[in-house]
Amino acid sequence: MKRRLNIFCALIFVVLSYSVYMSFYQFGSGVVAGLSLAENEKERLKAKEGSLFQSDFRMVDLIPNAAMWQPDSVLNAKTGERVPMMHSQMLVRVDKKVNYTNILVSMVCTLINVFMMVAGVVFFILLILNINNSRIFEWRNVRFLRWLGILLSLSFIADLIPQLMSYHGLESLFALENYTISPFEVKVTNLLLGIACLIVAEIFAIGLRLKEEQDLTI
Repeated sequence: MKRRLNIFCALIFVVLSYSVYMSFYQFGSGVVAGLSLAENEKERLKAKEGSLFQSDFRMVDLIPNAAMWQPDSVLNAKTGERVPMMHSQMLVRVDKKVNYTNILVSMVCTLINVFMMVAGVVFFILLILNINNSRIFEWRNVRFLRWLGILLSLSFIADLIPQLMSYHGLESLFALENYTISPFEVKVTNLLLGIACLIVAEIFAIGLRLKEEQDLTI
């Protein structure tokens, strides 16, 4: 029984670790991009208006509508022929000026997300150590599960806020022929894991209360 439990815990740990990795990757990409912009500050100031560094580029998720019947095309470098294609995501310039508010909010939310995920992994490891040491039905484990559920849920919110801000700005600035702009690509993995942890925490809490009541009646 403990072997099966360890296998399931290992699977959850893999998912959490992947989420942490993606959070670090996104944050690291933002930091690298910021350092690159800082190093090229002089060139950026001298560049003409509308250049790549002075433009507000946004990632846009698309849903094809008319494009399904009249697709776009792209050059196949292997054959030299143009082949039909449809966009599902693209990076587009929606304004000539950089939206520093969006960049700042995105970086802060990514940093918060990284912190939440790392803390969540720590609580999960503490929980597994308790279980493997046969300390299962304890209030400490309930607290670990609750904290883990809260952190995963907050991580989902921190990931959602920049997407909502970006979509709100896109609505009034950009539209594309033959495509519908998808509001945002919501990754619900962390939210589902968080809710699952909160449910398990409450089940543990109910069991512990019943156990305490039975101990008092004996």
